[in-house]
Amino acid sequence: MAAPIRSRCAPEIAVHRELPGKLDLVWTRVEPILQRAVQRGRGHYTTRDIFALIQKGEQQLWTITEDGRIIAGLVSEVRFSPAGRGTLTVYCAAGKEVRRWLPRAIGVISSYAHQRGCSELRVVGRRGWQRYLKPYGFFQESIVLVKDEVFE
Repeated sequence: MAAPIRSRCAPEIAVHRELPGKLDLVWTRVEPILQRAVQRGRGHYTTRDIFALIQKGEQQLWTITEDGRIIAGLVSEVRFSPAGRGTLTVYCAAGKEVRRWLPRAIGVISSYAHQRGCSELRVVGRRGWQRYLKPYGFFQESIVLVKDEVFE
């Protein structure tokens, strides 16, 4: 008699917006992931800054889990222009196996942005994100030029 065939179910990928009041429950697991993105951020933010902004409700923390284990983290911010146009900007993102979780993350974050009255979703990050996001309708709007030292 042949051994029974066992099928392995695909891992469950989930996207969660972590509530500011429950941030302490996930922070120790997601902070090391976010730290990788913060290190590339040229000193504009620390993970301590991000924690404080999320706790105040000024920014949002998104965790991506696979079978309950955090594999990625994203930080976003919702802003409205003086003309009233809402934009949700993801400005800090890091994790493993981006192609596996990105479609679900875009869907969940887009729904949240729509609920908040946003008409635009932006991602600010390294050039490499462009190849992942282009298939989902993202395009390069502009470039950022930086001068490190400013003298009077």
